[in-house]
Amino acid sequence: MDRQDFIELAPIYYAGAIYAFVKSREGLISESDILQHYSTVTLKRGTNSRETYYYLSKPEIFRTALVWLRKKKLVKIIEDPFVDPMILRDGNSQQRLANIIKDDDTNPLVRFVEVDWNEDWIKRALRKINDKYVDLHFDTKDFDLPNAEWEPLPLDRSDPRLSEIIHGVDEIIETVRGDNGYAATLPEERSYVLTTLSTGSKILGTENSTSIPALRTYVIDPLVRIAKRFKDAALGVLADGTRAAIIEYVKQHAPQWAASLIHTLFS
Repeated sequence: MDRQDFIELAPIYYAGAIYAFVKSREGLISESDILQHYSTVTLKRGTNSRETYYYLSKPEIFRTALVWLRKKKLVKIIEDPFVDPMILRDGNSQQRLANIIKDDDTNPLVRFVEVDWNEDWIKRALRKINDKYVDLHFDTKDFDLPNAEWEPLPLDRSDPRLSEIIHGVDEIIETVRGDNGYAATLPEERSYVLTTLSTGSKILGTENSTSIPALRTYVIDPLVRIAKRFKDAALGVLADGTRAAIIEYVKQHAPQWAASLIHTLFS
């Protein structure tokens, strides 16, 4: 498979996974709900530590998939400046999907329907897609995303604020991982925070660029959750300091998005 074929096909597999989850649920669904559903926790080989694998881990493919689903009127996306985007199943989506695939047997969704929306099938496909993404050295700019908010946000290694953000995120991860009380009382929230922030830390520490939506999904949203949960405790103070560093970094490198992030981070 060459790069262009991948760019055209990979978002359709992501779209299939998203749609399969949305169609099985009633009411509003967040992007975090979908990311958390398509994840699995395993033990690292030779250790007792756990790691989480996200099947929908490539934010630019995820966003392209949502754009495709909305364009095909398979889902509705409720967007508001004061609320995180929410996804809703369109009432006539199943008939629309049938019309989309009936004359196109090359569409990956044809196979997904043939296996009766089998989740193991789509997870195997998604894992191979994520591996291929790495093999072909893709990044955000390779995908044609219509929303300017998805323009690359450079990760400048010479900027000490980026180092401060990474250090803060990693320290929060380690603190949350060692908090047995959090694990006992709110295990699902703790798992969400650990898995999303771990992905965010990897993006910040290894990629040359990211995007504002990816930063929001993998760093900002779980960071806000921690800041509100722990408030004046040491962990909450650390989250506040990391939030402030994010704002300063975005002001320097993408000032047009600073105002919306300030609301998200401190609302």
